[in-house]
Amino acid sequence: PVENPLTWFFLFGVVTCAVTQMNYLNKALDIFNTSMVTPIYYVMFTTFTIIASAILFEEWSELDAKNVLGILCGFGTIILGVFMLHAFKDFSIGLQDLPYFQTSEQAAKKTKPASNRIDDLLMTQLERGREENEEEEDDDDEEVDERAVLQPNGKTVHS
Repeated sequence: PVENPLTWFFLFGVVTCAVTQMNYLNKALDIFNTSMVTPIYYVMFTTFTIIASAILFEEWSELDAKNVLGILCGFGTIILGVFMLHAFKDFSIGLQDLPYFQTSEQAAKKTKPASNRIDDLLMTQLERGREENEEEEDDDDEEVDERAVLQPNGKTVHS
């Protein structure tokens, strides 16, 4: 069917690269979190696509400095956006947390934004933890056992 050996060479090269890429992508996903692998993979793919098209079509030789700067700024914006989306995907904030979108009733109640609610929750948990630790320390001070052995994990084992 295809008589040109160069076609088979390039087809073999494409298949080899695709299999290799999938192999290493699988290994990366086994080792690292998806939220770390996905943006790096996307940015690297986009970077090499731009480089390959620049080489193939020689488009950079026809561009002036203004167009090159625009392309680089757009590329930088895409990279920054992808990383920010993945970095802050677990950050919970809604329209009700923004003062502009609050209704007059919410503004009157002075609803705390999500970040302050999270801070309050963390502080409450820290205070509970401190109180529990203080109670445990008081109990430990009252009951001193000469046969007690301190373990590497910080727990005391009574023999």
